[in-house]
Amino acid sequence: MIIDFDSNDWIPHLDAALGDLVEPSVKEAIRGGTFEYIDDARRFLLSSSDPVAIIERTLDWIKSCEVMAYHGTYLNDERLAALEMEGLRQLVIANRIAEIRARHPEIAKALSFERAAEIVQADMLGGRDGQLHATISLKMFDEYDYATDGSEFDRRLLEGAGLGHLIDILKDGGRSRIIHLKISGAMALDAMHPHVDIESLLAKGDLPNFVKEVLDVYAYHLHDPSYERRGEDSCLMFYHPIPATAIQRIVTMGHGLRPRLAAAGLQPRPS
Repeated sequence: MIIDFDSNDWIPHLDAALGDLVEPSVKEAIRGGTFEYIDDARRFLLSSSDPVAIIERTLDWIKSCEVMAYHGTYLNDERLAALEMEGLRQLVIANRIAEIRARHPEIAKALSFERAAEIVQADMLGGRDGQLHATISLKMFDEYDYATDGSEFDRRLLEGAGLGHLIDILKDGGRSRIIHLKISGAMALDAMHPHVDIESLLAKGDLPNFVKEVLDVYAYHLHDPSYERRGEDSCLMFYHPIPATAIQRIVTMGHGLRPRLAAAGLQPRPS
């Protein structure tokens, strides 16, 4: 099963996996219940059932699935071709600074290695070193400026150097691209909790992020199957490359945010 979080195709599959852990009477109560917030339905589900068993089975189900994930970037055709061959690589700050200086010698003097290091420290950008980001919801891309304006790290670096007016040169004649990835459920779970393992969360009584999001959707769908979700702002943080074999497709977006969303087969979020 492939979990495409923006669709409902996976919900019957999860329902079958949960099986008799969710009693018909609980489902009926959720259908007829009143919930102020979406996650209230999930809370009712867990409080009316065996929460540990449901969480563990949901975890097992996620691990048995593959998950669609999306990475937004801004690339010219040359760099896109390299990505298609090599896959996605995490940010290495020292390499990125050297790359920007090499590609744009006109700013190399103002953006010396020493000055760049000061900006990274002052603007607390060092935490991004070694990271690669993605999201499980394509519907959220109208809120992510890195897919339309280029790398946030690159832009903040130039702004810190007093070169904010030159940010557009970083685009290198590129275009917005959305990389569609298919990764394992276990990889998705790890990327949502890069600094703590799932077992530690469970031991503290905390709900792992992806489990929470999946059960939120599942329970509220029981309550209102016609509800249309607006997406999920859920970050996947990888500390390793993603191979080219994980890339399912690359969508090159048009000009203007709403036309870009339409080109990707999406409806823009209401203003």
